[in-house]
Amino acid sequence: MVCTKNGKKAKDQVQAEQGEEFVHHILLQGPAGSGKTTLVHRIAYMWANRKLSFQCSKPNNPDSPSMSRSSKEILSARQNGFDLVFVLELRKLKSGQCLEQAIQTQLLPDVPIESIAKAITSLGSKCLIVFDGFDEIHKDLHDHALESPLIASCFVVVTTRPHMVDEFCQTRDKSGYAHVRISGFSPEKSKIYIGKFFHRKGELQRATTLIEKIDATPTLQTLSCYPILLVMMCLLWEVLESNDTAFQTMTGLYENVVIYLNKPFQKKHRMSSQNIEHMLVKLGEPALEALIENKLQIRSDRFDETILQQSFEVGLTIEEEGALLDETYVTFIHKTFQEFCAAKHLAYLYVNAHDAFMAQLDLIRGWNVNDMAYVLQFCCGLCADATCTKEIMQHVVNVVTNVHVKKSYIYMAIASFVPL
Repeated sequence: MVCTKNGKKAKDQVQAEQGEEFVHHILLQGPAGSGKTTLVHRIAYMWANRKLSFQCSKPNNPDSPSMSRSSKEILSARQNGFDLVFVLELRKLKSGQCLEQAIQTQLLPDVPIESIAKAITSLGSKCLIVFDGFDEIHKDLHDHALESPLIASCFVVVTTRPHMVDEFCQTRDKSGYAHVRISGFSPEKSKIYIGKFFHRKGELQRATTLIEKIDATPTLQTLSCYPILLVMMCLLWEVLESNDTAFQTMTGLYENVVIYLNKPFQKKHRMSSQNIEHMLVKLGEPALEALIENKLQIRSDRFDETILQQSFEVGLTIEEEGALLDETYVTFIHKTFQEFCAAKHLAYLYVNAHDAFMAQLDLIRGWNVNDMAYVLQFCCGLCADATCTKEIMQHVVNVVTNVHVKKSYIYMAIASFVPL
């Protein structure tokens, strides 16, 4: 990982000089599948097993009079670990919830909010609060929890996709957050993971052949840095080792993983490949509608009941409490799978109802074009059609020309996953 704060590298910030306070608010950014949520779960797991301790290099003389009291407290908390760790999923925030209410709803339903607030206040820097998924906050919600005065003295980590970093900084004191970029696995770590994956299965030869395949393919070298994609590669290598086309693009990986997930369901119900494709396209319609509004939780009545039950059985979707009302909503197992199914529907419209395709594109404007980047990438890959790609790119050019968005991000994002 590379860490920066106010333009300085993490090394210059974490290894603080005498008289400086240690960084204790972190904005962790990374693209989809880079391991942000996995890292969050790892932090929670390590703390629960008494293995979590944030160590940092201390000044040469920590007892120096020039070192502030708050620095000593933060240093002590980092050396001794945390007394409390809260991990909150921001997509599950309910309307108007403050921090302690969010903690009660998601983690401690039997604990009074007054007791939660008191514990956070008394522990200060020995309390770690992780907010996972700033880019997944429902657009109709105001993130009161992130603005709570209770977090001022706590150790705080916020995760987000890169395109939401500017918005995060515009709405709060950006100088108080160190910016950390998570870059996924290094090539060496990717190989270690592959070795462990197949070692458990007693198939070390498969590990060797997959590593050789990755080393020989520049595209796979890039994709294997993303933990979620590397897991997919390992799963698929077990059953599709001889099928090179399954590993050429990110779209190909998702396409084949969805097929892999559907195999037991397809066999059990004797369904054809066309039936599975129909299910994905039908799932994609409400998925696309929701993503255009930056929603990850979708009302169950937006789905065809038969299709929805099939998706539950396959394992593509799950039920959970909604963000706005006390109702049951549907979410996909990972945001990228929602984006892939949405792209399935968009690609279907391109082939079968072009006017409807263009109408959906017109709903992607300056305020949500970066949010929709992965949907557009997948659509280009699924269509594998130069005309489709041209129309999508032309729409993006028109949007980013007329509004202030990160042009280089959206251009490069789409281009990087279009099959050449």
